[in-house]
Amino acid sequence: GILRRVPTTMSYQGRLYPTLPMAVALADGTVTPAGILSRGVKRGGTLVPLDDQGRVLLGWRGDVGTFRTFPSWEILRAYGRIIRGEAPEIGPETFRDKVVFIGATATGAYEFRSTPLSNVFPGVEVNAVALDTLSAGDPVWRLPAPARWGLVVCLAILAGISASFFPTFVGIPSVFLG
Repeated sequence: GILRRVPTTMSYQGRLYPTLPMAVALADGTVTPAGILSRGVKRGGTLVPLDDQGRVLLGWRGDVGTFRTFPSWEILRAYGRIIRGEAPEIGPETFRDKVVFIGATATGAYEFRSTPLSNVFPGVEVNAVALDTLSAGDPVWRLPAPARWGLVVCLAILAGISASFFPTFVGIPSVFLG
C-alpha cells in the first residue's frame, strides 16, 4: 500500500522502543519522554497526533529530494581531501548542527516505498519526513469521520448543482464513452 503513516515505537520482548525518527527527536531534545502521550506527541505547545496504533500521519513537504542528499562517495572524497589538507567540495559546515540519516538509495537495495508523492520514495527520506513531522510544529490532522462524510456530501451536492447549470458539459463525456 501507500505509506501515509509510520510508527513512533516498536515492541520487542514486551518493551516499547522508539523508532529511528522518534529516537532522534528524543536525542536532540525536540521531544521529551514526558511529551509522549497515548493520543500524540507533545512538542512545546503543539500536539502531533498519533492514531490508535501509535503511528504519526506524515507531513509531506515535497517529492523525493526535498531533503538534501549526498552520495557516500562524495562524503568519502571530501573527507580524503580534508585529511590531505585540500579544500573539500562538501565542507564540514554543511553538516554542522544538522541531523544526518544514512541509508541506501540504490535500486537493488529494495529500500523504496510507495508514498502519496512517488512510487519510488527512498526509505531514508521517509525517516527524514517522519522526523520533520515530529519536530516541525505543524502536524497533519486527520478530519474526524463525520466531517469527512459531510465534506463528501457537500461535494456531491455541489457537483449535482454544477451539472444542472451546465448540462452541455454533462453530455460531452457520454459521446466519448459510447
